[in-house]
Order: sequence, then C-alpha cells, then structure tokens
Amino acid sequence: MSAFAQDTTESSPSSYTSDEPSFKNKNGVEVLPQAGDWSVGINATTALNYVGNIFTSTSNNNSAWWQYKGSVAPLVIQGKYFVSGTTAYRLGLNLNFHSSTDYYQVVDDNATSPDAYVEDVLKASRGGATILVGIEKRKGSGRVQGVYGADVYFSFASSTKYSYEYGNAITETNQTPSYSAPQYSTGTNTPSQGYRNSELKYSSNWGAGVQGFIGVEVFVFPKISLGGMFTWAVTYTNQGPEYVSEEAWDAQASKVEEYTVASDNGYDLNAGIGNMGGQVSLNFYF
Repeated sequence: MSAFAQDTTESSPSSYTSDEPSFKNKNGVEVLPQAGDWSVGINATTALNYVGNIFTSTSNNNSAWWQYKGSVAPLVIQGKYFVSGTTAYRLGLNLNFHSSTDYYQVVDDNATSPDAYVEDVLKASRGGATILVGIEKRKGSGRVQGVYGADVYFSFASSTKYSYEYGNAITETNQTPSYSAPQYSTGTNTPSQGYRNSELKYSSNWGAGVQGFIGVEVFVFPKISLGGMFTWAVTYTNQGPEYVSEEAWDAQASKVEEYTVASDNGYDLNAGIGNMGGQVSLNFYF
C-alpha cells in the first residue's frame, strides 16, 4: 500500500488546455493520456467473474445451453488512438470459438445389474466474431475522467452444431431407451412420444448495430486505469434457419428413422441498454 500512497501524492496540473489536459504525480510523471498515445484494454468483467467462480465453485450460465447459437461475448480486446487528450478513435474485437464434449451417465437398459451404466455423449461446436469502431470523448483534468461517445459494430456467428451419441440404442425390443443427455423439443415431437434428438444445427447469422456509451475512468497509476461504462444500442440480427433432427423407431419400416424439422429465416431488432450490469475494463496507455 505504501507504493500506491506515494503515487497518489500529487502536484497540481503543470499545464492544461481544453484539448490537452495534463496531470502529473509528484515525480513529474504524466498520469493522463496525451495526443499520439495508444491504449489497449481488456474486459475486466470476465476476469472478475472467473475469480468469483473460483471462490463460489459456480459458473456463469447466462443463457440456456441451446441459446449459445446467438450469444456473442462482450468485447475482450479494446484499442484506442488519441488524436488529442480528449478525443480518441476506438477499435474493439472479440473472437469467440468453442468446442466441447459432455458425458452423461445413464442406466444400461441391456444389463441385469441396476448399477450398470453407459454414457450419452453430446458434442458442441460454435464460433463468432465482433468488430467495433467508434469515437470517444473525455471530460476532466484529474485522475477521474468522464468518457462518452458512440460506436458502430458488425458481428458474425458461424453455424452451431450439437451432435448426440447415445449409450442405449433404439431397437425393436427397446423402442424408448433410457437417456440423460439434454433435449431440445421442436414443439411437434417430444421425447415422451419416442423421439430423441440426434443433431441440432443453427445456421450462421450476422448482425450490425450502433451504440452510445457513457462511463468513467479512474487512473490508479500513471497511464493505467480502471473504467466502467453503460451502453445504449440499436441492433439488427439476421438469423438463418434452424434444423432439429430427431430419431425414433418406425414400426411400419421396422427400423430407426430420422426426422428433420427446419425453421424459416428470421431477424431480431432490439433497442435498449446493452449491459445492464455495466462493463468494467482495465486500460493501459503508452
């Protein structure tokens, strides 16, 4: 704490203009960003949530497992270039790729022992990217600065796929086998009718939007700050068709048949606060 206390012993600003605020610590080191400076920031909210999960032994499940098709995580990498001490151009980037394999134990229907189990396997893959450009303005000449501005952004999500492998097969003598892998119902065929998912596929989608933002940055050290902001955005997302494949025993054909239900294309148009809980960032200037 002593090192931080020494840095917070500040002198008065050595110079100040409306476009070039200057604030130096007692050692004469500039605290605030100046014209020509670059900035790299990371989304500290993600890191803080991760640390919190370690201590609480929980994980963030902001949406149900089938909703990942439309999810794009908050911007992870943010860059800025300052044309003056109060104006910066912004660039944000998020690359989100995921591949997973989950195992679910289920009783073995063919075993005589009640303690015999087999496994259902659910494999998932998805990805997406978001790029953002904008302009930022600043207000204030001390360690605490207000920030505001506007951005435009474009996002793309690749097709999302879930594939199933079941431990208990559908057969003529076992037409409704036991399973434990989570199911997505189409609303037409349900597991109780003898159907179970074999594959889910969500087509790629893209989106665009504009947002305004307002927030604050606190320079805890020279050229290092913690920031928080709220956004208000208007977004448009074009969604491709969804395909849900299910399998069941066909009594007439005496074999397992697969049925696929496809939805039409759709779109979402939304307006409102983009981050109700706020977004915290850690920023470095150089």
